[in-house]
Amino acid sequence: LPLAGLLYSLYWFGNYAVAFFWLLSGIVFFHTYAAQRIDAGGFFWRRVARLYPLHFTTLLIVAGLNLLSLALFAAPVGPNNDWWHFALQLPMATDWFGDFGQSFNYPIWSVSMEVLAYAAFFIFLRFSDRGWLVHLAILVIALAIALGFANYQATTIALFFIGCAVARVARLVPNWLAVGATGAALAFVVAVALSPVSRHLGLAIEYALFPALLLCVLKIDLS
Repeated sequence: LPLAGLLYSLYWFGNYAVAFFWLLSGIVFFHTYAAQRIDAGGFFWRRVARLYPLHFTTLLIVAGLNLLSLALFAAPVGPNNDWWHFALQLPMATDWFGDFGQSFNYPIWSVSMEVLAYAAFFIFLRFSDRGWLVHLAILVIALAIALGFANYQATTIALFFIGCAVARVARLVPNWLAVGATGAALAFVVAVALSPVSRHLGLAIEYALFPALLLCVLKIDLS
């Protein structure tokens, strides 16, 4: 690991930024779309227009570099750079049905899961005017799937919908409660870190501390 001494924190804890991104995505989407009705065509066209041009461009670049590497060095740029994985890359479906291994443009796994999150969110919007019961049921299901399967696909979707819940809660709870929740979450993280189950510290940070901190930030922004 280059400059491991200097960049130790980024190497070992940088993955938490991914969880933070998914929570933030849920907040932004709920804040943007929950109060309006948008047709499926318009919603998905906006998503495709933002994501696909860059994805397709980078896919072609990496595919070209892969062919060049094969010609010059008889070795691919990375693993799994075959026609099957290229076909999965075209509709951004690399991680929809499981872990098929990294291929071509590696970071596309996150965008691939974003597509599923957007589809689930659009369905969620259809039920968003039915009150807290539906929201709570969706959140519980998302958490159960994430904690039960413990894979990145379930985790990302769950974090997205936790972000949606944070965005809604921020409009309903008073400032003091948001601050109290953050203090409680911080105390919980410290307790986990010092306990025999410290191996689950990451879960405490992602599912408790980050949502509470974002709730506080939202309350400041809405004040």
